[in-house]
Amino acid sequence: MAKSLEERVQYLEDVKEIRELMARYCYTMDSGDWDGVMSCYAKECSCNFGHFSHGEVSTRAEVENFFQRVLMSMFVVFIHRIVNDIIEIQDETHATGRWYLDEPCILQETKRAAWSACTYYVDFIIEDGKWKFKRVTVRDWRWVSDYGKGWAVEPF
Repeated sequence: MAKSLEERVQYLEDVKEIRELMARYCYTMDSGDWDGVMSCYAKECSCNFGHFSHGEVSTRAEVENFFQRVLMSMFVVFIHRIVNDIIEIQDETHATGRWYLDEPCILQETKRAAWSACTYYVDFIIEDGKWKFKRVTVRDWRWVSDYGKGWAVEPF
């Protein structure tokens, strides 16, 4: 069944808003703007960054603590470069998205440049009229490798 012009326009507006939300998240993460990072998340949210988060982080306070304390204890700096988005609008209030992350970074432990690569999977909801992250899962880690050695020699 063909969708109306209004439905098609709404779909395009939703996809654009979600792309901008993901970009804002990346920019705020990279600048250490934790209020900005948390503004991307719904009031009830969770995240799972695999071995970095040691499983599911299941409350908003835990998500905020994970970013400010745990993640920053592992990285001195990182630059989120996300590509190849696939966004699916489920209905008026739910959507999903997937992105590759290619991230140059400096590891806190070694103070050396490194590369990491993985995939972001995000469940979105509408909250107060805006798309927000409901659940963020980062998995399919390809490598976290020393820059000089490269991921072929040292994938993890």
